[in-house]
Amino acid sequence: MITGGNLTAHAVAMGAAIGMSQDTVCMSGLGVYHVASMALELTALHHGGRVVVATAADPAAPLHELVRQRVTHTLMVPSILQAFLEVPGVTGLDYSHLKALAYGATPIQPALLRRCLDAFPVPFFQGYGLTETCSAFCVLPDREHRDAGHPRRLESAGRPLPGAEIEIADPASGARLRAGHIGEVLLRSRQVMLGYWDGTGPDTSAITPDGWLRTGDAGHLDEDGYLYISGRLKDMYLHDGWNVYAAVVERVLASGCWRAIRMSPRRRSSASRTPRGAR
Repeated sequence: MITGGNLTAHAVAMGAAIGMSQDTVCMSGLGVYHVASMALELTALHHGGRVVVATAADPAAPLHELVRQRVTHTLMVPSILQAFLEVPGVTGLDYSHLKALAYGATPIQPALLRRCLDAFPVPFFQGYGLTETCSAFCVLPDREHRDAGHPRRLESAGRPLPGAEIEIADPASGARLRAGHIGEVLLRSRQVMLGYWDGTGPDTSAITPDGWLRTGDAGHLDEDGYLYISGRLKDMYLHDGWNVYAAVVERVLASGCWRAIRMSPRRRSSASRTPRGAR
């Protein structure tokens, strides 16, 4: 149950974070049925801006529409950014009007992000959030994307928007955890929903009595308050006493490291000693 007050709180905080005004021209690569797209477009309207609706399936079409309409703020998922990179002449287009290229909704692989940073000379923003928080709750601004002194911050979800709080808790006891310790991500803000309609949602105890939303996401904060998401708590399994998250395994597979493990000299020599037919 999301109220007008929730949406307004998001619009005020997000608009300040990415610099929206009455001169904003916003376009999203997602349909308005998606909370991230809906919230971004409502944020633009809240600040007196204009919204361009992209409907074409061909990735070249919204890219050229973005340039033709002189869009200032846009939101894309990583798969669309990947498709943009394959469009002929993509690096030669005029992006001087673009003030914020936000990405989110699904994790982005570091190699793809670095290709995008090289191809598009525009400010990048990452957003992390939920439907229950009217979309983005954390933002990683452009300066953090290009901070050579802290390259690992590209793997983070950033820091909370103004007026928002984040804590990490032990999923079983609720005890708050120190920086660097993985636990459940808790969020508190005026953006947080009232609850689930008629108590029929996936977790009727999602909001604690003191207003913290239990996200079901696993993550940790570093010493500077940057949030790192490990994955969903339900996607975690135990291996030799270690907590292993599906999102971490996916990142390793995407990086290609598994090939080095699979073809290491030790594994090759072991395979060569395996009797024929034993496999």
